[in-house]
Amino acid sequence: MAARDTDAIEKIVIGDLCAGCGTCLSMCPTQAITLVKDGKKGIYIPKLDQEKCNQCGICAEVCPGRSVDYRQLNLAVFGKEPENTLVGNYIRCYIGHAGDCEMRYNSASGGLVTALLVFALEEKIIDGALVTRMSDSDPLEPEVFIARTEEEIVSASKSKYCPVPANIVLGEILESEKDERFAVVGLPCHINGIRKAEMTDRKLKERIVLHLGIFCGHGTSFLGTEFLLRQMNIKKEDVKM
Repeated sequence: MAARDTDAIEKIVIGDLCAGCGTCLSMCPTQAITLVKDGKKGIYIPKLDQEKCNQCGICAEVCPGRSVDYRQLNLAVFGKEPENTLVGNYIRCYIGHAGDCEMRYNSASGGLVTALLVFALEEKIIDGALVTRMSDSDPLEPEVFIARTEEEIVSASKSKYCPVPANIVLGEILESEKDERFAVVGLPCHINGIRKAEMTDRKLKERIVLHLGIFCGHGTSFLGTEFLLRQMNIKKEDVKM
């Protein structure tokens, strides 16, 4: 457990270490953290309610921006360190895509993640999956949710080039029925946060049975999206799903 720190989250944000993943919000035992959009930076940042905070230090402990001990994680997850630290632990490497043509071409990079999730759901390997789609009411805003049907999984196809606080719904997994199992989909920061959270909460570790990490080349803020819209002379309100 991290040392008690009355303003751990603020220090992480001020130090530009926050990834906006939302892990701290879900794992806070007193619900003292909320995630808000910073209009000046165009990203999500956590806000701490000092009156609710009991200074337990869990928020700092699970934060992937603060630190990630890859040796510890590899030993905890795979039972060994990788031979190549850049590649990580693996059994075999493959290139693939969804066999369903509609699914494949309705995706950003072949639909492999969508196909794997649908297969896992059909085979009852999982009962739901943590995924992200764009909001119907505001197509420029991401919507993180637990998909429990094939239709819901497919609705989350394609990459989202904006800040996504994927881990804000980890609480739903923790509050689910004890025999339910889940998959999670996220960028490296999201998966790192989830893995760290699993090390602090055994129940979370038992319920997440499939981790699907996707590549991250860069992070585009909401300001970046607005810049592109201005360059193309498109009004935000004219963007539709």
